[in-house]
Formats: sequence, C-alpha cells, structure tokens
Amino acid sequence: MDQLFIVVEPNLTSLETGRKIARLATDLGLKKIAVVANKIHGKEEYSLVEQAIDFGKVAGFLPHHPEIARAAMQPGKRVELWPDVIPHLKNILKNLDLTDHIPDLQ
Repeated sequence: MDQLFIVVEPNLTSLETGRKIARLATDLGLKKIAVVANKIHGKEEYSLVEQAIDFGKVAGFLPHHPEIARAAMQPGKRVELWPDVIPHLKNILKNLDLTDHIPDLQ
C-alpha cells in the first residue's frame, strides 16, 4: 500500500480522528495521504473543513445527500449513486490522478 484515503466529516471529532489516522500512517512510512470531506453542506462548509485539514492532500468533497442517508438506513435497500454526486466523484479521482484506473462514471 502506498497511499491512504481518509474520509472526514464536517465536525471536530472527525477531523481530529483523521489527524490521528494520518499520524499513524506517517509513522508506518506512508507518504501519500489524501483526504475526502464527506457529507458537506455547501461550499462555505467545505472551505472551513479544507482550512482545518493539515494532515493530507485534500482531494475534494462529497455533498450531504439526504436520500443517500435515508436509503442507507433501510435494510436491503440499495444505495443509488445520485447524478449530482458524480461530478464530485470525478473531481476527486482527477485530483488524485486516478482517472485512468477507474471506469467512466455515467
């Protein structure tokens, strides 16, 4: 393994946990640490989270999506990939130079 992806949410507990994980990864010799901000409510919140991340390359964010949260709470319910999330995923893959390794998202 040569790269670690840390997913954080917009709260201090999650950011501190991400920082601790990054520290452990660094202690293990990992040099590439990327951070994805999840469940973000708009650009202003993303900016605040981005400013707080000092422990890895910020690859991008995924917006908060109430339908995904509801579907995830229903047993046996398949969580769909909503069309408005796809551009964010593509941006993250682009920022991590991973677009060649992942099939095109429709």
